Amino acid sequence: MWQGDPAINDYVQGWVAPRVKEQYGIDLVTVPSQGNDIVAKLMVEAEAGARVSDYDMLWINGETFFQLRQIDALFGPFTSRLPNARYIDFENPFIAYDFQQPLEGFECPWGNVQLTLIHDSERVPDPPRTPEALAE
Repeated sequence: MWQGDPAINDYVQGWVAPRVKEQYGIDLVTVPSQGNDIVAKLMVEAEAGARVSDYDMLWINGETFFQLRQIDALFGPFTSRLPNARYIDFENPFIAYDFQQPLEGFECPWGNVQLTLIHDSERVPDPPRTPEALAE
């Protein structure tokens, strides 16, 4: 699992993992890993003709997704089988692509870490500068 944000790691390990165990009887064990290590391992598995991988599920970034799609190392398409898939607009270009690669059901968005606000300075000459001001 990507280790770039301690709050996300705590959430997955402290909230998600216990619920996955309770509801589905699955032990969710997170293992720190980086994209290049994942790509190298899956490439070796693919070249060896492995039918089973050491990885069950991956949290990857766009660059790693792109690389794994190039070597046909991802399971899918699978997103249409997810219970909440009907709530995701997979046609939205912001969601439909990762690292300029179409998802095509091989990746499901977890979240987004960017927020950009723009404004028309003629209509809003003094825009809110804090989250609290924006909420007003």
